[in-house]
Amino acid sequence: YQFAWVILLGLYVAYSAASLVAGDVESGRMDVLLSLPVSRARLVGEQFLSLAPGIVLVNVVVAAATWVATWAIGYPVGVVDLVVVHALSLPYLFACAAIGLAFSVVAGRASVAQRGAAGAVFALFLLESLLASTDYAWAGAVAPMRYYDPTAILVDGTYDLAGAAVLAVGTVGLVAASQLYFRRTDVN
Repeated sequence: YQFAWVILLGLYVAYSAASLVAGDVESGRMDVLLSLPVSRARLVGEQFLSLAPGIVLVNVVVAAATWVATWAIGYPVGVVDLVVVHALSLPYLFACAAIGLAFSVVAGRASVAQRGAAGAVFALFLLESLLASTDYAWAGAVAPMRYYDPTAILVDGTYDLAGAAVLAVGTVGLVAASQLYFRRTDVN
């Protein structure tokens, strides 16, 4: 979980979200969308929410597959811990998606936004990993990885609900900032 969920899936979600707005701007579809009677803020918000079914589905499928696989080999994972690890991954994955969305509204091209978002999520992971045990650990507070630790949940049974709340607040803040920025920019 630490590698696949925190790094790989976080990168993938940020990468996917980075093409939401920038892809439509680059292809010219945004001009058509903006001609409809819908606000720019609503458009950005709804594009962000379009990621929710995929994020929830991957959590449900992997949780079920993990439980069945561990049960089949004779070392079942606790059902409560498995449900919690996937429930608490939702704020983390949405925070990664919000990072991608922010790059999507700022960048003019989808490929630039995707590389920027993936690079930012990976850089935040490195920042948190390298500074965790130093005097500069406070700098890692901007990294979403600090607030989601699947190993602590599955091995120790410790749940960081405050961390999930921080991630939720950060996600809402990034989405709101993305909406505000997109409302004020020109679409070329």
